[in-house]
Amino acid sequence: MQSVVLIAVPAAESLVGPWRRRGDPASQLGIPAHVTLLFPFVPDPDPGVVDELRRVFSQVEAFDLAFGRVDSFGDDVLWLAPDPADRVRDVTLALTGRWPDYPPYGGAFPDVTPHLTVIAHRDPGLHAAARAGIEPGLPVVGRATHASLFVRGEQGGWSSRAEFPLADQA
Repeated sequence: MQSVVLIAVPAAESLVGPWRRRGDPASQLGIPAHVTLLFPFVPDPDPGVVDELRRVFSQVEAFDLAFGRVDSFGDDVLWLAPDPADRVRDVTLALTGRWPDYPPYGGAFPDVTPHLTVIAHRDPGLHAAARAGIEPGLPVVGRATHASLFVRGEQGGWSSRAEFPLADQA
């Protein structure tokens, strides 16, 4: 079993959803358009972990996110850049501070680059078509009001286990 903590970005779904369904396996397995906060996370989060996530997120203020640029990680991943990326990175660092045994992406990368994945495999034609189809629709603007915990079941699909409201900025 696997789990991931993320911020869903429903405002991006109509623009990137068709491309994600073609090029991001996570989309086909039930993960919405999102910015990952921490993956991999606790394999089978128990109620204590869920309660602690709720406590952590209750101290994070809701914030606006804008996606105005398409970028890539080499030829493999096409993604949208969130602004402000530092707000997302700060939340990831808070989570890894609380759960140091679960570094972002298993510690594979020295720096965290917040992003919304559109295409997650090498296909230059699909990357070019997605970029051309997405760029005219940018920027996408949304508000991060909650984080979500998704778990991957034995059949391979992902489902939402819990949602965590962020603090209001009153």
